[in-house]
Amino acid sequence: INAEYMGYYIDSTYRCISCSTECATCTDGNICTSCQSGYYLDSTTRKCLACSPICGSCSSSNADTCLSCITNAQFSGSSQAGPGTCLCQTGYSLDSSKKICSQPTTTSYRTSLSVGFFCLLLILSLIHISEPTRPLYISYAVFCL
Repeated sequence: INAEYMGYYIDSTYRCISCSTECATCTDGNICTSCQSGYYLDSTTRKCLACSPICGSCSSSNADTCLSCITNAQFSGSSQAGPGTCLCQTGYSLDSSKKICSQPTTTSYRTSLSVGFFCLLLILSLIHISEPTRPLYISYAVFCL
């Protein structure tokens, strides 16, 4: 059994030791031979380094040269961005801590719109209620809601 292919390596005392979490396979705990998705193998240090947050996978020489893009991102067609560059789709923005392109939430806008509409109705209802209640005498009915 070749333990290297299971995310483990066999040390000098013939024990199976787990590779570092970034390594898919290794020859020593910190000497990777291949990387997990979202990482690339640095040929000098033999460590797996993180790809750019917008890349699903990246080139073995550069964290910013994407081989695949995360969900709701696509390869850029613009000449300024260059090949292998991913951008979030129109209407989406990158949340690099979660490695996702997501749409902005509109909850705060809807909430303020609802509150504003309620206040407008309240003002209009108070105006209507405080009109004179009798045509001959000037009297007002004021209600607190």
